[in-house]
Amino acid sequence: MVIQGFLKRIREQKRRLNKKLLLLTIQQQNEEILSLKASVRNLKLINKKQAIQIKNLELINKKQQIQIKNLELINKKQQIQIKNLELINKKQQIQIKELLKKSKLHESLLLKDRFADLEFKRQQFETKFSEVRKEHKEDTKNYYNKLFSRPQIKNKFKKVRQLSRKDNRSKCPVHKENNNNTTKLKNQIDSKTECCSTSEFLDSSPFEFSNEEKKDYQNKGISSSRKKKSLFSKLFL
Repeated sequence: MVIQGFLKRIREQKRRLNKKLLLLTIQQQNEEILSLKASVRNLKLINKKQAIQIKNLELINKKQQIQIKNLELINKKQQIQIKNLELINKKQQIQIKELLKKSKLHESLLLKDRFADLEFKRQQFETKFSEVRKEHKEDTKNYYNKLFSRPQIKNKFKKVRQLSRKDNRSKCPVHKENNNNTTKLKNQIDSKTECCSTSEFLDSSPFEFSNEEKKDYQNKGISSSRKKKSLFSKLFL
């Protein structure tokens, strides 16, 4: 009987211990469940935050795609504007070339008209000048003929011619060296008319002589009419 009672006590203690163990395990399980629930909640919150971030990122991506599309549209518009500007530039270059051609043609026509006008005026001037020159030559011839036909002028001209010959002989080195020998002097005067009469006439005359005329006068002598003109120019001009 004692053993049976002892066995009962042992069994009751086992039951109590089992109950306690069950309670402990249940508590542990409950705590684990609670911790698992808390972790699940935390995970759900994290998942929600991540989902919100994903949505925000998607929105940002959509906005960026919209901005990219807008930039592509702006780029296309700018390219179209650049092409239009290039076309305008080409048209302007063509217009500039046409204007330059027109301006060159206009300038050439103006220059041709101006040159023709100047040429016409030059021809008119030459004709007038030739006419005036002819009239002047005729007037001078008539004047000298009338002047030298008067006896007073003739006498005065003779005196001036004698004085001019004396003056030329005094300047001439040949006459200075040969004052004593008159025959030699006369021969040298005839052979060296250049220093005594001809060169003096050619240098002092108001009329223009070419080189050929000067040589001809120095070799052949000067005509009386030219001498008269030169001496008259010394007197009255």
